Amino acid sequence: MMDAAHDQFEAPAEEPAEAPEWAEARRDWRAQADTALADLWEKARDAIAGDLKREDVYAPVHDLAGLAPVFQYHLVGNMARALMERLRGGPDVIDDQMLLVVKTYLTALDAVHKRDVRGEPDSEGSALLAKLASVCA
Repeated sequence: MMDAAHDQFEAPAEEPAEAPEWAEARRDWRAQADTALADLWEKARDAIAGDLKREDVYAPVHDLAGLAPVFQYHLVGNMARALMERLRGGPDVIDDQMLLVVKTYLTALDAVHKRDVRGEPDSEGSALLAKLASVCA
């Protein structure tokens, strides 16, 4: 015989990060990501070659790359990983060319993040990744 507790059982969300209990964690992460992107933009916006060190950009982008997919922001994670790859192995101080790459990726990351784009990248997201890769090659 089933009791009332069993009658009210909700099936778990197919994707754990979609479960209602994750909503607050997702909101917290988005707020942290908003702040991290704003802080990074503040540093990069008026920077000139030599103003930024690779670690100034790499550390916050690394955090985005690692946590975005946990909360189903795969496109943000993919974009952040692509920027990390460009930064990895580069000079310790960001030069003119890398500064342009950083600003281009930050523009795209900020736009996608503000639009709250979740889930796997669709054809437009994949096209954006490809365009970033070709423009920043």
